Amino acid sequence: MAIFYDYTITVDGDKAKLNKNIYLYKDNKNITYYFTIQNAPFKFIDAVDMIESLNASTADIKILKPNGVKKRITNIPIEDGKVKLNIDDKFMDEVSEIGKYTFQIDLYDNATNKGRVTIPPVIEQFHVLAPIFEDSEATE
Repeated sequence: MAIFYDYTITVDGDKAKLNKNIYLYKDNKNITYYFTIQNAPFKFIDAVDMIESLNASTADIKILKPNGVKKRITNIPIEDGKVKLNIDDKFMDEVSEIGKYTFQIDLYDNATNKGRVTIPPVIEQFHVLAPIFEDSEATE
């Protein structure tokens, strides 16, 4: 069984905002987030068919963690016009990763990924919270 969420990122000039905040807990894993991007002032053209589209071919996601760690997830295929972010068991497994995250998405065209456009960052709408206690601290 898969756990997934759909979110919308709305671009407004030099700002980008999620339609709702993301809340996860330390050690959450195997979760997929799908992001639809709205109001972006650009379009893509399929180099083969010359069809204009709002959909990129692939994406990269840059993530700035609260502890200052910079993570880059590259070459993410766009699925049904949505950018896909997978949260695995290594994404946030340390206490220092609890806090507010900022992320930014780079979109690439399908002409061998030579065209790149970046949306503004989504600032501190991605929250990683601490559980009430660690699994190893359970007494029963």
